[in-house]
Amino acid sequence: MQYNAFVQKFESDLMTQGRQLRGYFSRSYGAESERRLNKFVTYLANAASLRSLSLGKGYCLRATSLLAIVMDRNAGELAAYTATEQVDVASLAPVCQRVAALDGQ
Repeated sequence: MQYNAFVQKFESDLMTQGRQLRGYFSRSYGAESERRLNKFVTYLANAASLRSLSLGKGYCLRATSLLAIVMDRNAGELAAYTATEQVDVASLAPVCQRVAALDGQ
């Protein structure tokens, strides 16, 4: 829900940064770029997952707070904001719904 709103609002920013990241990996690793990029993205996802486990419910509170701050920015300002703030972008994954579902068990 909130994550979807984030993706819709900053779709252009995310696409631009994705192209730049793919370009970097292509220039740096050539034929190995896709495999290396996939490995890097998997690393980020795994690191975010480990952080979510170690922080428990605090993870969702932190992610919700960060999402509210970011959503106050205008579309097109995401890269500038993340360049000036210490932001754990990987933590913006939609994990909180799964945590909430586990609380009900």
